[in-house]
Amino acid sequence: MWIHDLIEWWWVPQNPDFPPWRKVHHRPILAAKPIIVAPHYLLIPEHSSSEMNTYMKHAWTWIFEGGFQKWMDRAFPHMKGPVNVKDLFLEAQSAGCHWALHLWSTRKDVNIVAMYLQYPMVDGYARTYDQEYRGRTFDRTSLHELALRILADVALWRLENPNQQQIGRTPPAGMGNLPYTATRTEVRIAGRSVIVSLWWLLFRGPSMKDYLEHWKTGSFPPIKDQRHAVTVTISPALIRVAVGDNLEFLGCKWNDELKALECEVEYTPIPKPEYVPRIFSNHGNEDVNCPVTDTAEFISSLQQLFPGGLVRDEDNIIVEDETPGYDNYMGAREQMSKIVSHLGWNPMVS
Repeated sequence: MWIHDLIEWWWVPQNPDFPPWRKVHHRPILAAKPIIVAPHYLLIPEHSSSEMNTYMKHAWTWIFEGGFQKWMDRAFPHMKGPVNVKDLFLEAQSAGCHWALHLWSTRKDVNIVAMYLQYPMVDGYARTYDQEYRGRTFDRTSLHELALRILADVALWRLENPNQQQIGRTPPAGMGNLPYTATRTEVRIAGRSVIVSLWWLLFRGPSMKDYLEHWKTGSFPPIKDQRHAVTVTISPALIRVAVGDNLEFLGCKWNDELKALECEVEYTPIPKPEYVPRIFSNHGNEDVNCPVTDTAEFISSLQQLFPGGLVRDEDNIIVEDETPGYDNYMGAREQMSKIVSHLGWNPMVS
């Protein structure tokens, strides 16, 4: 089975743009006559992005615990026999890579043969006010206006039917602008000091990079069979919320006494997986959304944690491109020529 996570459907499975992935897995996958599953969910406003966790967990439960098989039996009665949902190929982009990696690290009942990660988001990110993004540099005044605009958009979302399908609707002010309005802060979990990043605010939990650091050094809170729920107070910093307004932002509520935002963060420990699948990735070296250095460090950490495994340098390519992957997928033709030349193989020749 191929789980196609957060990528336009026409890229799967006939993607000629990434030679290592295509060379190793493209034809074997087609020969196996795979079933492609693309989890889809509603567009989520910023103030409730943690609901993404719930949507994806429901998708995994449906796929792996009988729901998908029952649907196949009804929809395609001519197909005989059970569908193999335990041997998977995953393809994901940006934040979708978090779900792919999270699935690998949490579901021991499935075998991920390989995963292809495009400009993966493996850490939590927060930009500074003077950093250029999409050709624009924000100053403190424009950030203040942006934050208020997001809050206003969130208020409009609440007026709509919460059960109404929001597919195709533009999220408030754009998720891409959100990192400007959040800062890092320090909290204590299980007696240890932890820096809470934007990822914690959005998804109410650690990033995959956080988990890898724990697996390597044990520097994160110790693994226990329990959950740690804490109340996090966040200085509004660039967000100026009027005193007395009970506005919510990222699921946090304004505490007038503390002059800060409050929200609950839940940390669910994940033990180190017993294996690592073969991992392919590509990433633009000028990606301002998810730094390519994080991807390189992430791949290096996986190689340290799983020596002799299937995470290879040659399967993870940095693309010489000034734009993020989704703005100019895989860069210019000359970059593809360099990759093809490096591998000594032409992906366009059948």
